[in-house]
Amino acid sequence: MEFKDVSFSYEDNQAVLKDIYLTIQGGQTVTFIGRTGVGKSTLLKLVLGLLPADHGSITLNGIDVSTIAHSAQRQLYGSVDQNFPLIKGTLKQQITLNDPAISDEMVISALSKVGLSKLCTQVSQGLDALIPQELSLSEGQKQLVAIARAIATDPPILILDEISSGLDSVSDARIKDTIAKVSQDKIVLSVTHRLSSISDEETVVILQEGVVKNSGLAKDLKESDPWFKKAITLEKLLHQ
Repeated sequence: MEFKDVSFSYEDNQAVLKDIYLTIQGGQTVTFIGRTGVGKSTLLKLVLGLLPADHGSITLNGIDVSTIAHSAQRQLYGSVDQNFPLIKGTLKQQITLNDPAISDEMVISALSKVGLSKLCTQVSQGLDALIPQELSLSEGQKQLVAIARAIATDPPILILDEISSGLDSVSDARIKDTIAKVSQDKIVLSVTHRLSSISDEETVVILQEGVVKNSGLAKDLKESDPWFKKAITLEKLLHQ
């Protein structure tokens, strides 16, 4: 995946992202961090083709993401955000979103990968249990269901936008562990404010006023980048 001179603005002369250049390899995990409003979530929306870049391009193996047909996007992307967007319907429908190409076996496999295989047998209706009338889910389980939905088609790219927001530290750790298990050999692009959840081997991209201020392995930036060091220290103090 390549970002070449990518810029974007919601309004004229108010650029949210400016001159972004990045190259991301298959199997690489990249986490975007920075203060609120620096364009982190906007960047993910550009990757998903939900917004068009004003200038430059984002390409996958040389193909501009803005030209990828909607029908092909779910085969490429698995997206999870902080809102736990469940739909009215059954457990199966939470995963398939009524896509007939996703079989019961794929649903069961996805639930198993995120540690929720017991949901299939918790009530007599199994995958046909209505949510939340016949099967209720905790906040952590809702997020795991959202991850199962994202990986059901085994897409090569996962997009994670603040998926730990609102979760307690135990649930956050479980979610992080689950992502690590299901994301092997995938490109993983994420946004987080919880810096303590970033592993040393992740690539971190620090955005500041819409530009890439710094990037590198987390373990290196913890030593070399003053803003990152200060932000981590402040987070630790706030959670003591």
